[in-house]
Amino acid sequence: MIATVIAGYGYELPMLWILPWFVGVLLMQVAFGWFPHHDHSETGRYRDTRIALFPGGDLLFLWQNLHLVHHMLPSVSFYHYRAVLDALRPTLEQHGARIEGFWPYSPAALSVATAGAANRT
Repeated sequence: MIATVIAGYGYELPMLWILPWFVGVLLMQVAFGWFPHHDHSETGRYRDTRIALFPGGDLLFLWQNLHLVHHMLPSVSFYHYRAVLDALRPTLEQHGARIEGFWPYSPAALSVATAGAANRT
């Protein structure tokens, strides 16, 4: 780094190397540390993380939006999370797992919830 400054690239060093590094670390911490575990208010097998379903979430967060699968089965590769979620979803919903997002409910769970609401009225 000292040689870079001596060579006359003192401005380029922070702008092209150090600043992008800090931005990258911040984004990684948010995407892979904070987001999957937010809101940190509950602990337990099905409640310490969540599944966040939204368009493009799998690719945007490299399947960390399905982070509960990782907590349940840590040996499963991240690119298999969606298939595992599809297989485990009824069990997760039965145990009250945090499944959130634009389409948080499976069709089966939605029909049960709708039927329950209709019976209460």
